[in-house]
Amino acid sequence: MTKSRSRFTAVSVIAAGVLMMAALTACNASGPGAGSGAPAPSGTTGSDTLTPPPDPSGDPSLPGKDKPGVDPTKGKSVTLTGTVEAGVEHGCLVLNANGQVYSLFGGDRTVLVAGTQVEVTGHEAPNVMSFCQQGTPFQVETARAL
Repeated sequence: MTKSRSRFTAVSVIAAGVLMMAALTACNASGPGAGSGAPAPSGTTGSDTLTPPPDPSGDPSLPGKDKPGVDPTKGKSVTLTGTVEAGVEHGCLVLNANGQVYSLFGGDRTVLVAGTQVEVTGHEAPNVMSFCQQGTPFQVETARAL
């Protein structure tokens, strides 16, 4: 083997090792169940309601805990009007309203159907995790077709 070919082989092996380590690190960083085929927690339940991420410490001095009895995931109740669309993930619905995209959780699924113009009342829940990966999470309290 020539010296330049040997150097090329050594560099190729090192580069492959670095890429493999980066891939393994990225898989490990994506959380529980990553790479194992097990689904990661989605933050939603079978009843399609939002669940705030757990606070393992229960320490009231942490951000968002400065007001006892206040749910930091529940925002001000608002009414939105727009068209329901299928989300990028199976089973997810989004609402395009006022140039903003909202990922819809809860609400009457006989009313919240892709392609339907609706008016929904509820609240933003930005601290909630979801597998829908699209838009601002929005907990629907009421929904009506227009």
